[in-house]
Amino acid sequence: MKNNIVTLREVLKDAEAGHYAVGSFSPRYTPLIGPILNVAQKNSSPVIVQISQRELTLYGITPGEFAGEFYKCVEEKDITVPVVLHLDHTKEINLIKKAVDAGFKSVMIDASEKKLDENIAITAAVVEYAKKFGVSVEAELGKIGTTDFVESDNDEEMYTVS
Repeated sequence: MKNNIVTLREVLKDAEAGHYAVGSFSPRYTPLIGPILNVAQKNSSPVIVQISQRELTLYGITPGEFAGEFYKCVEEKDITVPVVLHLDHTKEINLIKKAVDAGFKSVMIDASEKKLDENIAITAAVVEYAKKFGVSVEAELGKIGTTDFVESDNDEEMYTVS
């Protein structure tokens, strides 16, 4: 694996130190991964390529298929800028494990619909698993809203219950 495939933690740490933003793009289906990587390379810009649990389901893609296309594009296009393969808003630990096993370098557990103590326990279990593989973890502990109904079925904000 190329050493420019990094975690979300790494790319954001560098961005903060360098005072720049990092674009995060959800291709939603695999033919769009290559163009996103091409533009990042052309502009010498780090990039986050992500997909969520709902998008995987909606477009009938497995984490392995998505990761496979990502890594194929990185190799074939000789991408050298820092890139993150991120699994966004995911509610199921088993899906996160499949993504980590497929080569995702960053995952997000969204247990915000659970009571706070249960959310923390679920998040801790994800962190424990991901840590063994050097994968960074993002967690949803507060509210989320929606603008496109991809991550949520309605436009009501959901809160972690304490």
